[in-house]
Amino acid sequence: MIMYFAKGFLLLQTLLLFLLPQFSTSQDTMTISKPIRDNGNVTNVLVSKNEAFALAFFSAGKSTYRYVGIQYYKTPENPVVWVANRDKPINDTSGVLSIDVLWQSFDYPTDTMLPYMKLGLDRTTGLNRILTSWKSKDDPGTRNCSYKLVTNGSSPELFSYRGNARWWRFGHWNGQGWSGVPALASPNLLYNFSIVNNQNETTTSRIVLQPSLFSRLVVNESGLVERFIARERDSQQWLSVGSVPSNLCDNYGKCGAYGKCELQNGTEFECTCLPWFRPNSQNEWTARNASGGCVRKRGEASVCKRGEGLAKVENVKLPDSSVARLDSNMSLMECEQQCLDNCNSTAYGSVKEEAGCMRWSGSLMDTRVLTGGQNLYVRVDALELGASILAQLGPKLKQSTVWIEDYPVELQGAVCGPASLVNSMMDLHQGTLMLLGPTMNAKVAFELSERIPHLGLRMKEHCNRALVFATRMKKLGLKVIYPGLEDHPDHNVLKSFHNKDYGFGGLLCLDMETEEKANRLMNHLQNTTQFGLMAVSLGYYETLMSCSASSTSSELNAEEKALAGISPGLVRMSIGYIGTLEQNASNATLTFYLSFLGQR
Repeated sequence: MIMYFAKGFLLLQTLLLFLLPQFSTSQDTMTISKPIRDNGNVTNVLVSKNEAFALAFFSAGKSTYRYVGIQYYKTPENPVVWVANRDKPINDTSGVLSIDVLWQSFDYPTDTMLPYMKLGLDRTTGLNRILTSWKSKDDPGTRNCSYKLVTNGSSPELFSYRGNARWWRFGHWNGQGWSGVPALASPNLLYNFSIVNNQNETTTSRIVLQPSLFSRLVVNESGLVERFIARERDSQQWLSVGSVPSNLCDNYGKCGAYGKCELQNGTEFECTCLPWFRPNSQNEWTARNASGGCVRKRGEASVCKRGEGLAKVENVKLPDSSVARLDSNMSLMECEQQCLDNCNSTAYGSVKEEAGCMRWSGSLMDTRVLTGGQNLYVRVDALELGASILAQLGPKLKQSTVWIEDYPVELQGAVCGPASLVNSMMDLHQGTLMLLGPTMNAKVAFELSERIPHLGLRMKEHCNRALVFATRMKKLGLKVIYPGLEDHPDHNVLKSFHNKDYGFGGLLCLDMETEEKANRLMNHLQNTTQFGLMAVSLGYYETLMSCSASSTSSELNAEEKALAGISPGLVRMSIGYIGTLEQNASNATLTFYLSFLGQR
């Protein structure tokens, strides 16, 4: 405890956070019987043995108030790094500094972090060391800007605050450095960061690698975290070597939940949504206010055990890790599988360099594009994942037939999914290739190559007829599932990227509710009107039909079929182009009306 005796017997008490054995003074040693008296100048000071620091009375800026503090000694301007009575100044120079009990100054920092000083939580004492700014250059009193190590997640992170609001984030600790600042992720020539994270403490400190270097990190009165260095004691000034936040994307949560910030050179808005998310409020985004963040285009229910996958977002500062679980020993493949197995997981990424596992189970906050950043894998639903893959493949699919429907998704020419699924299908003894063969029959391959030049014309007719049949069946009151109909839940999503010349595909579904009704309908269409043929595989120049529950999906149990949206009476049709459109449409309409609707 330090006691400050001033006129009027005013007694001020505070903690002296200072290691006395390192100091000596011109008046010998400060002891209980030999206090230091404020004489209004800097001659009566306590100086460390290496003459790096001094303990003295001082006035801040233009203020006449007197404070007791530690400052650099014989350096440019001798900046103050710690203040004992920051909120209880002495009115004049009558102060007396005496010692009762001595405390460690590093346990009670003010606005400055020095080398070897710890920030963070001491669990044995409950002490949490944080930096807080001065009120102004003339007043070292406590202001509400702070810099602290947050320890409530599985990975500690450094944050700066304005009041209770987070203002900037360093990124999670990856074992070598802070992930949000790649330049500090490996040892540099000036200093290293270190972390202690155990049952006794979670703290961070900086270790200076050059003994001749003076270094300090300061939270200034505006909340900026700024680093200064001085290389020689006789240097004329301290050099500022960087401060944060330094740009718009540094601001915490600039683009809200599930948003991504990327600095733009022109007038474009720096905020976008993560893949297959949309602005929560388009009006706010138009006004360049992205604080409301983004939401899924198709809702949360679409990403739980419904064939969802993970979309890759490259070179980013990973989101706030306070809602993430970290396992440095888990492989990235295991991490992906755990993310898919848990419906609450929203994304995963590596701890460092594609190693280790971080899984997020809440909103993804404070993601930004970052040079030297990491890859983030965001959970998206099956339709969005398929569309994302098609967009990436682009021109490679010009000569392939691709049909997408809702029950289920079928891709001709490509298999898309987790590595574990694709690998299981490639098993020649038990996988799908056991039935299909790894290469195409030579005759079939030749015939296919002959038909490829006319593929575009045929596909237009497939898709055009599918829309006509779906529309007429819908008017008859049948339950039709076709993405080209406006009442389809994904109509707008597909419309945003479909080719207008080719419509919404050649596959459609009819839900006849029961297997008996489905078979009765298909028998009549095949044997009475010659509308189409019953088959297992779909996609042909003639119309083909299949009752999925009893054919291609018969290996699924009732619960799995329900989860996939496959009812017992679901009829899937690939619409062909044989015969005239009007004749086939009229025959089908008459069949539905006379042979099915009348007996319903």
